[in-house]
Formats: sequence, C-alpha cells, structure tokens
Amino acid sequence: MATGDVLFLTDTHAHVSVGWDAILRDQLGKDDIIAGSVAFGATPFKAHGGRLVAPAMGMSWNTERPSRPKAVEIAPSAATGLKRSLFERLGGYDAGFVYYGAAEPEFSVRAWLMGAKIKVHPKLEVTLGFRPRLERETIVGEAKPFALHNALRFGLLYMSDPGCLQLLRYHARKSPRLFPAAVKMVDESDVWSRRAEIEKARKYDFNWFAKRFDLKDHFGGAMW
Repeated sequence: MATGDVLFLTDTHAHVSVGWDAILRDQLGKDDIIAGSVAFGATPFKAHGGRLVAPAMGMSWNTERPSRPKAVEIAPSAATGLKRSLFERLGGYDAGFVYYGAAEPEFSVRAWLMGAKIKVHPKLEVTLGFRPRLERETIVGEAKPFALHNALRFGLLYMSDPGCLQLLRYHARKSPRLFPAAVKMVDESDVWSRRAEIEKARKYDFNWFAKRFDLKDHFGGAMW
C-alpha cells in the first residue's frame, strides 16, 4: 500500500531513531539496501544485520556494532530501506513462503545475486516492542512446520546439488517428524519454476555469495 519512491520495511510496535529518514535519503543509491540496527525491547541485545546459517538456511544476528556502514549478508525485515524501483526489480518478497520464516534471508541473498548491495548503518536504529515470552514461544511452535518448508524452499532455490543434499539431510535428521510433510509441501509448490526464474535474472550464483562472505556450514566447512 506504500506509495513513496523510497520504502522502509519495519515491524509493528517499532520506534525509529532520530534522523533515520535523512540517513536513507543520503545513503541510498539505485542498487543499495540500507539495513538498520535492531534493538529488542528493554533488553541490552542489539543486532546489526544478520548472517546466513547453512545448510539450515536460517540466520544469526551480528552483535558487534560497526563503526561505519558495512556490507552485511542479511537485512532484517524490521529495518530495511531501499528504493521502490529496486524493490520491484528484485521482485519483492517471495510469495511462496508460508506464514513465518526465511523471507528476509532469501530476499537478501537474491538481492546480492542480482547485483544489489546491502550495508548496515549503525546510526539507523529500530527498537522493537516484544510480545511476552510465552506468547512468542507459542507462535514459533505453531509455525515450525511452515518454517521448515520455507527453509527447504530457500535452499532448493539457490544451492548446488551437493548443497541441496546437505540441506535435506540436515533437516531430515533434525526434524524427522515434520520433515515428510514439509517435503510434500515443497514438492507441490512452484519451487522449480521459481528457481529457473531466479537463474535467468541473477548476475551471480550462490557459490559467489558463499565466497563473498566466506560462508561456512555447521561444521566449519566451506559452502561452495
């Protein structure tokens, strides 16, 4: 529903730092995505963009605050600014993801592969209000089957054949009860036609991304 030439993606119950709009105005080029730092309620924890965790295809937070804008793998959905023209060129968020999980890392990986650049700006900060712990745990628990589907979809969209095998083996062992239904959901989706679309549009492949950020798997091995 937004109508501006610049989009800022954030969350409900969010407060932005003074001057956040000026940062976007001054920093955004046509192929730039600005990620803000995210503070979590009244806790001391702050995140400065994220890192891809493979082969799970999840994300972890960067906790070290950079002194100046710095390239980052993943822009958090709670603090992402970019020009509308770039958002539309990238195709927005993948509508094939269900309910919860993987949308922000997938969008970020796709942005890098299509030639965009993501940098975290420490002076642009978003503070999020948090739901009570029990409520958060209930929501995450209910979302697990869908989050697993989304992780599988994410990996199958980008990874090589050996990488896809790592992905499937990892999740089959980690979530044996949920795995069959998640695989069925993926199999019935448009994952392969979507992969073909991305391959036509991208400038780089996933191996380029893995090398660019020295991506490691859970055992410290190279992901390319």
